[in-house]
Amino acid sequence: MLVPGHPESRGQGRIRIAPDARAFRRLFHAGSARVADVPLPDGQRIDLEVASADVTTRHTRFFVGGPDGARETSGPNMRFFRGQVAGDPNSLVALNLFDGRIAGFIRVGGREYTFGPRAYSLDRKGAFDIEMVDETLEGGPSGGCDGDEAADIGGVAPPRGGPGLESYALDAVDANTLLLGKIAIEGTVEWVTKHGGVAAATTYTLNLMSQVSAIYESDVKVQLQVPYVLMNAAEPDGYTGGSNNTSTVLNEMALASATRITSPSRPAKS
Repeated sequence: MLVPGHPESRGQGRIRIAPDARAFRRLFHAGSARVADVPLPDGQRIDLEVASADVTTRHTRFFVGGPDGARETSGPNMRFFRGQVAGDPNSLVALNLFDGRIAGFIRVGGREYTFGPRAYSLDRKGAFDIEMVDETLEGGPSGGCDGDEAADIGGVAPPRGGPGLESYALDAVDANTLLLGKIAIEGTVEWVTKHGGVAAATTYTLNLMSQVSAIYESDVKVQLQVPYVLMNAAEPDGYTGGSNNTSTVLNEMALASATRITSPSRPAKS
């Protein structure tokens, strides 16, 4: 069992879970698995049927940004799985493994349970304190996106074509076609600081993208893949930080991406 024993109650709709180290290692190296006897906050125990669905590949490149440019670095050692609750084809599961910890969500029976460490930085309190929360009782998550408003905002830079972008003949696409969306990720200095450093911010962000990909694949037949990750560790990062306006942030990102993504291997100055 990945989560053995009796979970610690944290109040209504919340429990603390602790992964078993041996089961974690077996699952980490598996292509697919049945994860047995997973506890839920309401006292139920369920089995998960999951398969590997990595949002990164061996070609994914990771960079750290600073005042002298961007330098390439190694990415986190993570595995991403998705699947369903055994016996419930209408359920959805995202399960991510990293640093001996787990995070993700379980959507079953009209409820959504999220789980993950209270802190993603190994240096922060709560790094190995993993909580599972019944989001139905919490009033969330809403499933909204800050960028949803962007479609109706003037002045937002349009997406540009470039190397590695897929194209499809429209007459070959139908409701059953699984599309691939490639997403470049950039984290601001504020984002990196909030999560406790580059490693933690990268791990949290990829965990988030894996969960979004699971939802997109289930709901709209789009699987997400991340070929490029840049986390800015020091100013200037190309963002003013003075506005939460979606169009402002998107335009700043487009300007930064025009130089950073087209030549990502630019070394830092010595």
